[in-house]
Amino acid sequence: MKLNRHKTDGFTIVELLITMSIAAILLTIGVPSFQNMVQDRRIEISLQALETDLEMARSEAMTRNQSVILCRHNGETATPTACSTTANWQDGWVIFIDTDGDDKVDADELLRVTPSLGTGLTLAYNKAKITFSARGFASGSNGTFEICDDRGNQYGNKLVVSSTGFSHTEAATGC
Repeated sequence: MKLNRHKTDGFTIVELLITMSIAAILLTIGVPSFQNMVQDRRIEISLQALETDLEMARSEAMTRNQSVILCRHNGETATPTACSTTANWQDGWVIFIDTDGDDKVDADELLRVTPSLGTGLTLAYNKAKITFSARGFASGSNGTFEICDDRGNQYGNKLVVSSTGFSHTEAATGC
């Protein structure tokens, strides 16, 4: 007697279990690496935004032949009216032309408002503001911005601002 065997296409349960096991192992290895990559990129983007704003402030000071100030503010992004000495840098900053020399943001002086960096990031700088002179110098404002997240020093970065107004990035050491 001849048996009718049908050829079936597909996976057996053993093949499916092996495939699922391999996929689980790959996801277990890959997801933490992806999370680190996302956090690294977030730090990098925030540092680039700060560096761009510093370059803009310096350029505007030289173009307008007037002092331009970049200072931290308390998170009010609609129309910040003053620099804050108590806010944190990660809460955001403002760039304005100080035409009247009063160190306050008047409506006609405002150039840019940068909002908060969001949760999980810290941005530290030892001064409340950076003032660029008409020649582009940041005399008395030189220092180091350090940006970190909750992972610690080895993942942070710093932006060093010189008294000549130029800046460069380095690996963070004291987050």
